[in-house]
Amino acid sequence: MKSAFRALLGLLAGMMVAVAVIATIEAVGHKIWPLPPSSGNSKDPAVVAALLAAAPLGALVSVVLAWWAGAAGGAWIGYRFAGEPHARAVGLGVAGVIWLATAANLLLISHPAWMMAGGLLGVPLAGWLAVQGAQARQKRQS
Repeated sequence: MKSAFRALLGLLAGMMVAVAVIATIEAVGHKIWPLPPSSGNSKDPAVVAALLAAAPLGALVSVVLAWWAGAAGGAWIGYRFAGEPHARAVGLGVAGVIWLATAANLLLISHPAWMMAGGLLGVPLAGWLAVQGAQARQKRQS
């Protein structure tokens, strides 16, 4: 029971870190490369698609980097919090949830093809690499 509680705690902590990392990097990216002024309802997918089409490249790149860093940071924290025997599953689970959120975002809002590829391929890769790194670190310490 203790390991299941740690796994749940790891999943929650990993998700909180992932969301915080994504929000922070996106906010910094949009501060550096501000989006053009919107001329409509920001909840309308057509307005958001037009905004994305006019967005500076740096703003778009920072979003993809945020997805990768969030998946990696969340997977790392999830792995470290969960401990054995669930650490790997929790770390990859956090990355999986971030991948699902990324996929939903990409389905709901039209993005350039390179962002779609970067999100759908890069997010799980970043999570997997973070788990591999956490495992290697754990082996070195034991």
